[in-house]
Amino acid sequence: MTQTLPAAPTRLPAAPPEPVVVITGASSGIGHATALAFA
Repeated sequence: MTQTLPAAPTRLPAAPPEPVVVITGASSGIGHATALAFA
């Protein structure tokens, strides 16, 4: 979880909040559901 924190803010300005949400959700296990919803 700590490794995803520093990577999230760095990707925010470079990429939209969509990929960031998927990465953060995957760490919690909700990424699968979030990815399906976005897809």
